[in-house]
Amino acid sequence: MISAFSAVKKISALQVQNPSNSPTLDNRSPITDPRSGEASDQQSAISNQQSEHCSVSIVIVNWNSKDYVAACLRSLEKYENINQLQIIVVDGASYDGCDAMLAAQFPYVRFIQSPENVGFGRCNNLGVEQATSRYLLLLNPDTEFRAPTIDKMVAWHQKLPQAGILCPRLLLTDGSLQYSSVQAAPTPLNQALGSEFLQKRFPKSKLWGTYPAYYRNAPTSVEAVSGAFMFLKTETFRSVGGFNPAYFMYAEDMDLCLQVRRAGLLNYHIPDTEVTHHGGGSSSKQVSTFATLKMKEANRLYFLINHGKLAAASYVIGQSASAIVRCISCSIKSIVTGSSPRRNPTYSKWICTLKWTISEKHYDEDKR
Repeated sequence: MISAFSAVKKISALQVQNPSNSPTLDNRSPITDPRSGEASDQQSAISNQQSEHCSVSIVIVNWNSKDYVAACLRSLEKYENINQLQIIVVDGASYDGCDAMLAAQFPYVRFIQSPENVGFGRCNNLGVEQATSRYLLLLNPDTEFRAPTIDKMVAWHQKLPQAGILCPRLLLTDGSLQYSSVQAAPTPLNQALGSEFLQKRFPKSKLWGTYPAYYRNAPTSVEAVSGAFMFLKTETFRSVGGFNPAYFMYAEDMDLCLQVRRAGLLNYHIPDTEVTHHGGGSSSKQVSTFATLKMKEANRLYFLINHGKLAAASYVIGQSASAIVRCISCSIKSIVTGSSPRRNPTYSKWICTLKWTISEKHYDEDKR
């Protein structure tokens, strides 16, 4: 697997193009639009005309998720005034036909093609470079609006003190609450102990940082919100440097929430509006071990960047201990039920995690 560090080295060697002549958020790939001719000219004209009077720019990153993107945009058309929105879709080199779909069904959307898969955070940064509105919404492709939302976000952002990032109540496809939409800032301890069982058993624990937000009807200040829906001022995103390009996927949202808080602003959960987050739309087709390892490595990188080598090492040790306990638990359960633990996805996940914790690769990277 290519690590986040090696991916960054490869990406930063690419030539940078900045069509707006504004300062770049980081070194990244050129922006290209494969559409050409009259259709592309018409689309660009529509996008430019809209961006002149938009108050909110929406950036959506696509990676083999064009059907989700289409559903997301249809929900925006249903509940929002499209003429007041600048919508930017960035494809992370999946080349899944999203450009043709947008040209045919949503010609007002500005499409950006990244020639290489530079990661979720960098693709968002590419889109934000083209944003011209005061407010910015970073939106996952696998989200759908359930009611008018954006005007509420603007109103709350103007009303709440020191508002940084706002996030609505996120619901899963079945309508149940997505508990990971609000989180405490990552620590080695809460990452080691984090589990659905413990969160349900001790919902008020400060380790999770979710109870105050989910059981209040008013906006609540929280440490971190999900990257599925992040509403903030465009100026704020740019002033903190955007998404850190060191992250390829995962943890970039936690890092951004931390940087916004370090800038003296507050992140809020807004419970009076709800958005569906189907979850896993872009990564569900990938091997689960890939996602597991990427998430663990991204979290380790988060601690290394923001809290130093000791915190990163503590995270790895905590994950090792947690993996051992959970593998033993899965094995005992398998003995009781007479099934093989290898057929248990949870067992496979934690075996994968245990192997990762004893790998020398991340220790070697820390020495660089």
